[in-house]
Amino acid sequence: MSINSTTVTNGNGTTNGTTITDEQRRLNYEERAKIQALLERLKERYETRVGICNERVRVYNQLLRDFEQTQVDIAGAMHRFEENNPSETERDRIRTLVDARLREMLANVEEMKVLAEGGKADVEALEVEMEGIIDQLNNVAAALWSDDEDEDGDEGAW
Repeated sequence: MSINSTTVTNGNGTTNGTTITDEQRRLNYEERAKIQALLERLKERYETRVGICNERVRVYNQLLRDFEQTQVDIAGAMHRFEENNPSETERDRIRTLVDARLREMLANVEEMKVLAEGGKADVEALEVEMEGIIDQLNNVAAALWSDDEDEDGDEGAW
């Protein structure tokens, strides 16, 4: 370990009694690098989660448009059905078509529900991960602060 040290001065040029050794300075740089790496990881994870959420929104919006179009299709079919006074065979065919479209609508609604639940899970996972990273950053900051005591045992500024 190097014996070189620097006396820390405050803004007006007076010293506060804190001396930082080369070893402490090296450790501070290492801890800052760890903080930067954690922040980069958080940024990457956040961007990934945002991308996933944006894709879910895009799919949800498409499903909503499909759902609305299905409603229009069914309303048109029912109107035509009533206007034409169809035969029993035609009524059965229309009922089958409407039933199929209603099932499709239900499937779309279920898919929208799954997307919404998945989005909620993504947000919750991101919150948990952010809490973990914040804890890590707090631990690093605490370690930096505890390493920065002067010879009298008083905490100095770093």
